[in-house]
Amino acid sequence: MSGQSVYTATFKSVARKLQDITLSLDKVAINTLDIGSLGRASAEEMLGSSIHFLEDKRIAMPFLRNMLGDLYLILFNSEGDLTLSHEHWLLLYHKFKRLTPKDLRALKVSEEADLQFVLGLLMYYGSVDIAAEFEALKKACVSRRIVPLFDLTPQSFGWKRCKPILRRYTAYFTKPPGYNAYLFEYPNLATLAYLLHVGLSLSEAEATLRTTKGGLICPHLPVEIESALLYTILGGGVSEISGPYKKQYTDDVVNFASKFPHGDHSVFSVYVKPIMIEFVGLAMHNLLSDLKTRSFLHPLDAYIYHVSPYRFGLAVKDTFNLEDLLTFSSNVDIYRHLKEVEKPCVSSLSAGRWL
Repeated sequence: MSGQSVYTATFKSVARKLQDITLSLDKVAINTLDIGSLGRASAEEMLGSSIHFLEDKRIAMPFLRNMLGDLYLILFNSEGDLTLSHEHWLLLYHKFKRLTPKDLRALKVSEEADLQFVLGLLMYYGSVDIAAEFEALKKACVSRRIVPLFDLTPQSFGWKRCKPILRRYTAYFTKPPGYNAYLFEYPNLATLAYLLHVGLSLSEAEATLRTTKGGLICPHLPVEIESALLYTILGGGVSEISGPYKKQYTDDVVNFASKFPHGDHSVFSVYVKPIMIEFVGLAMHNLLSDLKTRSFLHPLDAYIYHVSPYRFGLAVKDTFNLEDLLTFSSNVDIYRHLKEVEKPCVSSLSAGRWL
């Protein structure tokens, strides 16, 4: 893409403005969702009465050791705490979905613990993890406002104090009162950026994504899950690498280790994330340029309120609608990707829709 510095500068400029105007946080919406209770109810459908053993760690540890065999060592530390980030949790969920009864026996899993039990267990702890993220967001909020302190370098972009602010679900909780909110998301953007990094043209990368039936590095993963988890995958978080880009993955990891032996970055942060930011910055640049041509709009009638390397969120005052902005637009493609922000739901926990 040409003009990289312009679009990356747009991305950073929007992030700086969010630091100045701050974000609203709808604590009522977070408390009403109560992901912990909803996740527990969803897990109970798979775990049955066994779920009661999980509520007291002193009981849960011996119970799960007996039920899970070697899987226990993968999931829990010596204190009985789940050792996984939400990203690793999602990777394991999709890995375990493919386990056969023979696989479970090889892992010394109890005959009483079938695949339904294992997936229910992951669902239970996944909802506990997200509930903890909700609490982190609430703690970062002062008088219903959040001041997001971003690291603005493309390789490290994120919020210094509270990682969840970049999650997709925060676009729902931080949409400003009196506005309708829309997300711009280009499908499988992380994987698209990886393909651009390895040398494909944009049209070649898009064609590859249209025709693939699974992940390009982890074929057992749906491509949308692989894209959502590419940060973890390229950071060495997966052992099952067998896709058409296995050699490229290996070369990237080896070359990166030789160039950055003591760095805090990864293949993803150095090679992929800057391309994603450039891509999102391009969309932002075109949208903001288009909005400036609307003489009837005040700057706060429509503005970007959510930003991450994966997407951005547009807030539109509820006295307008998206069609008002579309009229005579020269950037119809941008608006085509804008979708109304959806309320998060537990059923999408394993679909990568929270990341």
